[in-house]
Amino acid sequence: MATKSRLVFSLFLFFLCGFSFLLYAQSEDDEHRFIHRFAWASDYALRYEVVFEQIENGAYIFYLREFTDFQFIELSLPVGRYRFQVIPYDVLNRPSEPSEWRYIQVIPVPKMEIEHEAEPDIKPQPELEPESKPEPELEPEPQPEVRKDSFELKPLGSVIFSVTAAWSPLFPIYGDGFGNSISLSGAIVRASAIFHVQNRLYIGPELTSALGINLFALKWLANERIAFGIRAGVEYPIIFINADRLIVNIGASLRLRITNSFLLETGVDFSHLFTDFPSGSFRPWIGIGYQF
Repeated sequence: MATKSRLVFSLFLFFLCGFSFLLYAQSEDDEHRFIHRFAWASDYALRYEVVFEQIENGAYIFYLREFTDFQFIELSLPVGRYRFQVIPYDVLNRPSEPSEWRYIQVIPVPKMEIEHEAEPDIKPQPELEPESKPEPELEPEPQPEVRKDSFELKPLGSVIFSVTAAWSPLFPIYGDGFGNSISLSGAIVRASAIFHVQNRLYIGPELTSALGINLFALKWLANERIAFGIRAGVEYPIIFINADRLIVNIGASLRLRITNSFLLETGVDFSHLFTDFPSGSFRPWIGIGYQF
């Protein structure tokens, strides 16, 4: 009987110690778990998309994407390095320009260790001031690699000025207002001032050397190196001696950014001359430009 009571008491002590260990482990985990709040400021936004990327060995790895109706987000991040950006959505629920990447680092919480020493039998010596150690220098946050020829997307409402000089041969299609043979000596100069009206979309006036004016629209692709443009306008045909009517032009073009400012452009235009006998021509062109 005494043996059975001793066994029951031993099992009770075992389960009591195990339960105490689980409570201690749970409290240790809760003690080092933190909620991080990330906040920003923005006007006239319906909601926000927050994207987190983790930085490992210099590479950016997608980590988290969250949507929120508030100007902050709360979440718990493991130890490591991260970057995040915020994409606002307008009242039509369309994404606007994303913010710049912000870099953060989550470091582990240092544990405080208290050493218990036996009281010495001898008279205690006066305490010495601890030797000061220089604080370790923090490593600078890694910055994304920027290409020397990268094109910085300008904010909404900004303007881009550009000038293009191009070789433009003329191919008559119908009528005799543009002559009866192909002309390879054509040239044209264009100057434009286009405004950023939407995400990578620019619209504005364009002047031509043939006393013409166009409405020019340019759309940059996501890689910010290639853009497609369309134009429509009129010009006074000073190159034709016998013509006294306006020419209507429509065209499409492709713009390739060679460097940050220098451009290679090519395209094709269609021209219609209003006379008693209407005439039309086809004009491909290629040239170089400069934007600022």
